[in-house]
Amino acid sequence: MIDVLGIGFGPSNLSLAIQLKELAFFNDKKVRFFEKKKSFSWQPGLLLPNTNLQIHFLKDLVTLINPKSPFTFINYLKEQGRLSDFINLNVSYPSRMEFNDYLFWAANKFEDIVSYNSYITDIEPKYDGIQVSHFKVTYVHDNIPNEIETRHLVIASGRSPKIPSAFFQIYDGINVIHSDQFTKSEVHKIAS
Repeated sequence: MIDVLGIGFGPSNLSLAIQLKELAFFNDKKVRFFEKKKSFSWQPGLLLPNTNLQIHFLKDLVTLINPKSPFTFINYLKEQGRLSDFINLNVSYPSRMEFNDYLFWAANKFEDIVSYNSYITDIEPKYDGIQVSHFKVTYVHDNIPNEIETRHLVIASGRSPKIPSAFFQIYDGINVIHSDQFTKSEVHKIAS
């Protein structure tokens, strides 16, 4: 039985992992995250050259909660030897590529508690009388089915493409695409 199971390991659950680590939760609790992708990635279809974030860099994974955290974007820049260069650029919105590198840098610090290439097939609540006491989670890791039980479940499975109903009939992934698929699309190849 583990204490916390996170489904998905994007920025939301990555931020949760950081918080749990900084609150010393890992000292006496068992935590696990499952991610269906084979490795960490953040909006890969939108990692275009010369594009910037639309939010200030201080809205990273942790700064607003703990500015002294070693997981801040500023600390990432310092460890990469890029802090002076970034400050001299006089920008508040880093490139999407650099922010992706920051997220990847932070995610790598949790490799021991993340199972990539894993997806959930069933979640069954278990009861103690009328109260849910824990969950039995069935998952597939590297094509092998498994089960695990957890006291707490955090679902952060990411955004799914939302296709407006007006486009259902013509959405084909070729002429009409979701922005998350842009860098893999024919449109991107033509534009490049």
